[in-house]
Formats: sequence, structure tokens, C-alpha cells
Amino acid sequence: MASQFDSDTKTITIYSQVFADHEKCDAFVYNKTKRYLVHEYTHYLDFNYPLSEAVHANNLETTAIMGENILPKLVWGRRNPMVIRPLTKKEKHHSAILRRFFIEHKGQH
Repeated sequence: MASQFDSDTKTITIYSQVFADHEKCDAFVYNKTKRYLVHEYTHYLDFNYPLSEAVHANNLETTAIMGENILPKLVWGRRNPMVIRPLTKKEKHHSAILRRFFIEHKGQH
């Protein structure tokens, strides 16, 4: 496990193994950290499953992967090339709902 969201304390933890074999915060570490952050933040926003239900996701991880593909562009203005996987055609269609949610609720979390 490289990262986790703790729903009891509402904290996101990224474990030091992300930085293994990297002496400084190079592009690999930077993009990997961004991926973990948006992945776990999507879990935070999806607490009690409102996002997963809205996008008809099969599981919470699918919703978090959608977040990985959507949030970096909205937050930092650029896609993150380091995602678990690209979205499927069906997920891309449903991710528009998630994108609208993030835009409509910007600054509220």
C-alpha cells in the first residue's frame, strides 16, 4: 500500500516508499504523489458513496481512478501522466458527472 485515506481522522497518508530510489522530488515522485493525493481525496469526497452512485461505478476504486484522471487537470491545469490506468469508454462517459461535481463544489472541501 502506497497511500490511504482514514475516514475516522479524515487524513490522507502517502507512505515513504513512494520516494524509494529517489534522492529528490523529481518528476516521477512529483507525479506519483499527485496521483496518490487525488486518488485518496476522491475517496474522501466519496465517503458514504455519493460519487460512486452518481457515476454508476462498480466499486470505490473505479471512482478513485476516475478522480485520478479528472482532478489534476482541474487543480493544476495539466493531466497527470501517472495514473493507475486510463478510463474506459464507459467510464469516460460517466466521468462527466464527476467532473461537473468537482467544478460545482470547488472550494467547498
